[in-house]
Amino acid sequence: MKKKPKLTKVDYDGLGSTYQVIEIALLNQVLKAHGITDKRKRRGICEDFIFDLGMIHDGGAFQTEAGGKWFAPVICFSETEQSGRGRVFEDPKILQTT
Repeated sequence: MKKKPKLTKVDYDGLGSTYQVIEIALLNQVLKAHGITDKRKRRGICEDFIFDLGMIHDGGAFQTEAGGKWFAPVICFSETEQSGRGRVFEDPKILQTT
């Protein structure tokens, strides 16, 4: 008989919050790159975007065609090795949205 894998407690709220901070930081960088220099304006855009995105993730659903199946977005996290991956966010200082 195989042993059951050991389960570890994961702080999904913390992971979700960190993921949102990364999304906001990326959006803020894109807004800067496209000439939106006003910090208050960028902040308002980021706040509105992340709120709406959160609403979609928490309770949204969509169809790919009229009368078709409904789909709901699901975000999941898995522990992984960072080597060979794309951009890695390790230092919270790089996530500052100033």
